[in-house]
Amino acid sequence: MQTTVPLAGLLRRRAPAWTALLLGGTLAAASPTLVLHVAPDGNDAWSGRLAKPDPAAGDGPLATLTGARDALRRLRAAGEVTGPVRVEIAGGRLPLREPLVLEPEDSGTAEAPVIFAAAPGARPVFDAGRRLTGWRVREDGVWELHLPEVAAGEWFFEQLWVDGRRATRARSPNRFHHHLLNVRETVIEPGPRRPRRARLTLEVAPEVIALLEPLGEDGLRDVHFLAFHKWDNTR
Repeated sequence: MQTTVPLAGLLRRRAPAWTALLLGGTLAAASPTLVLHVAPDGNDAWSGRLAKPDPAAGDGPLATLTGARDALRRLRAAGEVTGPVRVEIAGGRLPLREPLVLEPEDSGTAEAPVIFAAAPGARPVFDAGRRLTGWRVREDGVWELHLPEVAAGEWFFEQLWVDGRRATRARSPNRFHHHLLNVRETVIEPGPRRPRRARLTLEVAPEVIALLEPLGEDGLRDVHFLAFHKWDNTR
């Protein structure tokens, strides 16, 4: 499973806007006094000052954006950074296990900006997915993989990508759709133009509900109910 998202979509801000922090693009400013490198073959325990791993020196690029952020924080706390900073990201797939959170302390200034940008000619891809291995093909041609974390209810995912394409989830029916018998809305909290809170009741035929009964209460937790109605859809 893999998910490709733009760098700008990975940022989450907890405080007022920071100053002179750029993602990509160019800035007509003084040359950076510090360049930190991030690469797929990096390690967040390294300094990030080298673009390529150097086994002899035991140093090299960082592995994640969060690692670059933390390295810069440490350098600033030690008083080693006073000028412009550039975080340069190499091409390839880089793991993303959590959103990149930037606080006011990560800000730059007009004279000393902090720039996150791809290395020249590089196309980094931030991958928040997990690669699934160990598949086996059953006699009926179905591909099968047992995931203990999923079976234990400790991990739940909604997307599976195969060879770069999102796979179609199991659904019922496989073609077309079941029909709604009725849709009713009960307003819980009115609003100026539309309700702030409302309860939507969807009625379906008994035989549709009967399809869910074999799943039991635990199985229902993994079901997505998708209803199309009145130019809208409800999950």
